[in-house]
Amino acid sequence: MKIANECTGFDRQNGWSPVGHTLQGIDHSANHRDRCALLLDFIHGIADYDKQLHEVVATEENVRELLFGKESVNEALIAECNGEAVAFAVCFHNFSTFMGRRGLYLEDLFVKPEFRRQGIGKKLLVYLTKIAVNRGCSCL
Repeated sequence: MKIANECTGFDRQNGWSPVGHTLQGIDHSANHRDRCALLLDFIHGIADYDKQLHEVVATEENVRELLFGKESVNEALIAECNGEAVAFAVCFHNFSTFMGRRGLYLEDLFVKPEFRRQGIGKKLLVYLTKIAVNRGCSCL
C-alpha cells in the first residue's frame, strides 16, 4: 500500500499532508471539534502501547477544552487513509531561552498498529517540521 496514493489531504506544493490539521487562530471546524472521542481513542492507544493505560484520566470533555477551547495552546493532527483515521500527533509551542525563539514541541505521535511501517509517522514528522519552519521555530 502506498500511503501517498491512498491518504486524503493532498497539498500540491508540499505533497501529502494530514487531514484535520488544527492551527491556532484558525477556526477549528465542527467536524474536528466533534472528533474528541477519536482523539481519546488515540490517547488510549498510545497509553496501551506504553503499558500505561491504567494511568489515563483524560475525558472527551477536557480533550475538547484543551485542544479547541478559547485558551488552547495545543494542536492536533489526524492522518486519514481511505476515510479512516490512522494516526495522530499532538504538539504545542515552547520557548528556547538561548535562541530567544519559540519551538514546536511534539508531545505524542501514534500510528495504529495495523498501519505502521508504511511511512505515516515519518510523514507526520515531515509535516510538523514544515509547520515549524513556516512559523520560524528554532526547533521541533
